[in-house]
Amino acid sequence: MSRPSISTRIAWPLLFLATVSGAAFAQPASEITWKVASTFPQRTQIVDGNRRWRTPEGALPNPGESFDQWYARLAAANQSPYSALPEGQSDVWSEDDQQYQRDFLEYVRGNLVATVIEVRGPLAAAASCTWTVDAVVVSDHARCDYLETLVPSRRSLVRVQADDDPARPDTADGRLFAAGYVHPRRVVILGLGDSYASGEGNPDVPTRWNDKPLPDDNSLDWLKSSWKKPGDYIEKGASWRDTNCHRSYWNQQNVAAARLAATDPQQEVVFLQYACSGAEIFDGILVRQLDPPGIGVEKKSGCQKATSSKCRLKMSQLRAAVSALCRVTPERAKALTQRMDDSIAQAGAGGELAKMEAYRRVPRDMRVAGEGMPASALDLVSCSDMVQPDAILMSVGGNDAGFAQLVAWALMPRDGANAALDVPYRLLRRQTVVCPPAQKEWCRGATSDTLAIQLPFRYRWLAEAMGDIGLKSPPGNTLVTSYPDVLRNNTDVVTAGSTLCGDSTKNRDTQGVKDRNNQWTAFNLQIPRLLRFIRPWYFGLDVSPAPKTSWRLSPGHELVMRVMPDLRRSLQASVAEAQFTYVDTSDAFVGRGWCTKSESESQNRSRNQRLPLPGLGSGSHNQTPHEWQAFSPRNRLVRTANDSYFTQLSTRSGDVNGTMHPTAEGHFKLAEQLHRRLASALRSSRESKDTGAGAIGAVQSP
Repeated sequence: MSRPSISTRIAWPLLFLATVSGAAFAQPASEITWKVASTFPQRTQIVDGNRRWRTPEGALPNPGESFDQWYARLAAANQSPYSALPEGQSDVWSEDDQQYQRDFLEYVRGNLVATVIEVRGPLAAAASCTWTVDAVVVSDHARCDYLETLVPSRRSLVRVQADDDPARPDTADGRLFAAGYVHPRRVVILGLGDSYASGEGNPDVPTRWNDKPLPDDNSLDWLKSSWKKPGDYIEKGASWRDTNCHRSYWNQQNVAAARLAATDPQQEVVFLQYACSGAEIFDGILVRQLDPPGIGVEKKSGCQKATSSKCRLKMSQLRAAVSALCRVTPERAKALTQRMDDSIAQAGAGGELAKMEAYRRVPRDMRVAGEGMPASALDLVSCSDMVQPDAILMSVGGNDAGFAQLVAWALMPRDGANAALDVPYRLLRRQTVVCPPAQKEWCRGATSDTLAIQLPFRYRWLAEAMGDIGLKSPPGNTLVTSYPDVLRNNTDVVTAGSTLCGDSTKNRDTQGVKDRNNQWTAFNLQIPRLLRFIRPWYFGLDVSPAPKTSWRLSPGHELVMRVMPDLRRSLQASVAEAQFTYVDTSDAFVGRGWCTKSESESQNRSRNQRLPLPGLGSGSHNQTPHEWQAFSPRNRLVRTANDSYFTQLSTRSGDVNGTMHPTAEGHFKLAEQLHRRLASALRSSRESKDTGAGAIGAVQSP
C-alpha cells in the first residue's frame, strides 16, 4: 500500500465565506498542509534558540519496505541509527541520569505537539506573515511558507495572514491569508522488561576488531585479555545507547514502535523505554536492579556487592516510568509498599520464594539516604496527575524462571575434563545452573518447575503495583511478549524420538584441542583457567533421542518437551490473571534457531578453525575476528557464545551475556508480530472513543 498523503487541504473561501470582505474573494487561494515535526522523537536540537525534537536519521522504514527489507538496509551499515549524533543534536536519553532529559519529559507531559505547517500558493511568496492558532498569535513577522510550532493535540484552526500586501497597499482587509484545521495526535508507549526487550546481544555499535590473526597456541587468553589491551586485537569496544542495561536500537519494542511511527505523518509516537538486561519482577521492575551487565565502579561489569547502592540502577523501572509521566511531584507509595511487604512475607514465610536476592538484600546506604523505604527494597512512587500511556510493552518472566541458568544446565558438560577436576567442576556447575525437576543432580536451590510456579504470584504483585500507583493503559493495551522456542526445526509436536537442532557430541571426549571447538567454545572463558587445564571444555547441546528403556531425556528434549512448555503455560496464565495481553512469539524462530548454520558455515569444514565465526559472507577459512559482521542477515536468529564475545566485547560489557538472545534480525522478526498486535490494540482503543469531533482528513494507517 502506498504511503498516505501528508496534506489536509481546506480552501479558505469555504471556511470564511461569511467573514471576509468582498475584496478577499478575488484572491487566488492558498492552502495549508501539515504534519508532526517528528513522528519518532528521540533527538533534540536547538534551532534559532528554540528546542526542536527530531527523529534519528534512518530509524524508520522507507515507504513500502517490509521488515526484512528494512533490516537488510540498516544492517549494511553495521551499526544502528542511534550510533551517531549529527552535529547540533543530542539524545533525549541521559545515560548518566538513567532518565530522559527534563525538557523532553516536560514536553511529553504537556498537550502540545510539535507540528510543521506549510503554506502553498501566492501567500507563500509574501514578505512576512502573522500565524495564529485558535486566534492566539504564535509567531509574527515570520516567513510565510513554513512554521514549526507547538499545536494542541486537538482540532485547532490555524490562520496565516500576510503582514502587508504590496499589490494592495491601501486595502489592509484585502491582505493575502490562508486558514485550515490541524489535529496532531500523540501516542505514548512505555517499554518495560528484560534482555529480550533491551536488545542484549546487539549493541548499537559492535566491537571493532583489528585485522590480526589469532595466536597459534590454541589458548583463549587472547580473547579474555583483549579488552585490557586496546589497540591490540580490539580497535574499539562495543557501545550501547545505555551501557548499564545493554539497551540499544536493536530490540523488538523499539522496532515495533518505530514501525508504528512510520505509518502516519500526522501522529507522534513517543516511546519511553526502561527495559534492562537481567531484569526480573523483583530485581528491576519493582526493585532497583542489582548488577545489570554494564554497571559498577570497576571497569569490567560484574559489581557483585549487593550491599552497595553503586551496584544498582538509580530507580526501579516502575518508579522511572511514573517519574517520567507524572505532571506533579510523585510521592512514595508507602501504603502499597507496606501491603506488598506483608503479602510477600506471608507468601515466603517458609522460604519458598526463590530469586529474591535484590529484594531481600537492601543496601544500608539506600535506607539511610531515604532512597528506599526503611524496611523495604520496593522502589515505588505514585502520582495523582499522570500522563497515561496509550500502550505498555513488556517482556518479563524469563529471568524469574531461571531461563539463562537452564541454558547453562543444558550446555555445560556434566563432568570435569578429567577425574581430578570432577569435584571442583561440579561444585562450580552447581553454583551456575538451574536444573529441571527430572534431572536435578548437582544443582542448587529451586528447580525450573518451582520457579515457573511462582510466576503467577510475581505477576499478581506486578499488576497490583501498577494499578495502585496509577500506571495503566487502555484495556488490552498492555502487551506481554513470550519467548521464542529456539530448538525446534518445525512446528510439529516434539517427542522423545524427534530430531532437534543440537550439537554433535562426538567431540566431548576427544583429546584434540581443535576438534573440541564449536560455536559455544567461548564459554570456556567463564571457567577458571585452572579448571580448563590444557584443553578447552566442550560446550554443546546433547539432543540424542532417548532410548526407549530410559526415563531420562536428552537435555535438548528436556527443554523442549518439559521445561519450555511449563514456562510458557505459566507465563500465559500469569499474563491472563494480571489482565494483560499475551503475545505468543514461541514459533518466531522455528527452523532458524539454536544451531542453524549459514551456507558459509556449512562449507567451512576446516579442522584448523580454532574459534569459528558463524555466518560470514564467504566460505573461506577465517582466522581473525576482523571478518565478523555482527548484523549481516543470516539463517540463524540466535546469538551463540562466540557471537556474543565477537559482537559486544568492551570494557564495561558482559561479554557472554548476549548468548542465547536474538540477533538484531531476530528482534525484527519478533517486532513484526508485536507491531501487528500493537497497531490493532491502538486502533481498537481509538475506535472505542468518540472521535466524531476529531480531525479533518485524518490519515489512515496502512
